[in-house]
Amino acid sequence: MSVSLTPPAAPKKKGMGCLACGCVVLVLLAFLFFGLVASLTYVLYAQILSHTSAEPSTVQTFDGGDDVYNSAKQKLSDFDHDLHAHLAATIHLSADEINTLIAHTPDFDKNKIHLFVTMAHGEATTQISLPVELFTRHYLFKGRYLNAETTFGLNFDSTAKMVLLDLQALQINGEDLPKDNLPLIQTELNPGLNQMLQGLPDGKSILDQAKSIEIKDNELVIEIQ
Repeated sequence: MSVSLTPPAAPKKKGMGCLACGCVVLVLLAFLFFGLVASLTYVLYAQILSHTSAEPSTVQTFDGGDDVYNSAKQKLSDFDHDLHAHLAATIHLSADEINTLIAHTPDFDKNKIHLFVTMAHGEATTQISLPVELFTRHYLFKGRYLNAETTFGLNFDSTAKMVLLDLQALQINGEDLPKDNLPLIQTELNPGLNQMLQGLPDGKSILDQAKSIEIKDNELVIEIQ
């Protein structure tokens, strides 16, 4: 499969805005969600019809219930307070907490986005199914779905203030992308991902104040200073 490394114009946001549980969670999910979408955009730009489907895939879901949701919301509220007060803080979010936040966020259902995250051994695996029209307005792609899965590590360059994805695997519509293509995609992907994060509500504040961003002990861990 050939790969186009000429990035398309950044898509206009459609309907997501700040998620129901606050702007900061959108930034946190972006590390796991928009990184995948951005990488797929590079791969699919020239061949989007052949690598999308007329039907969404079945993506696993998890809802830990009100206790898990309320605990995660409190973590986010505390982190958001410390972020805006420029206080040192660390947030730990497990996959169960992230998936429960997703399950309790109406914008995902509204936009027909199905997302499931697992984290193990310092890496995240993200399964996703979403309408292609969310990130392209071309009428040819109406009714087409992007079904994909990716595994990646997550690091932070504290000098450059950049999140760095370390792509380990990428599957699109059931087809594995050759591993030899991943480093080149990653080189093109990371600057675009960070530009996207800088434009999100609270994104610039998190990147500017971050000391570390990583997947550690099966959790997304963000330390600010």
